[in-house]
Amino acid sequence: MATVSEALAATLRSLREQRGLSQEQVSESVEVSQPTIARWETGSRTPTVSNLYAVSTAYNTTPQKILEETDNLSGMG
Repeated sequence: MATVSEALAATLRSLREQRGLSQEQVSESVEVSQPTIARWETGSRTPTVSNLYAVSTAYNTTPQKILEETDNLSGMG
């Protein structure tokens, strides 16, 4: 079972890849650096609530959906 941090990282990466976006494209949309996106996707950093909202907009989803998927992956949901 993945930790919540690992599950969130996997969710963010999966959503980006499903939409065919590069980390650079997402970083421009969310207004953070590309290395920040990479850190979120490896689990070494976690997005702030406001960044999670920005990411959800970039991925055409909601923060709730991102967190639900994260819960499912972590076994918490």
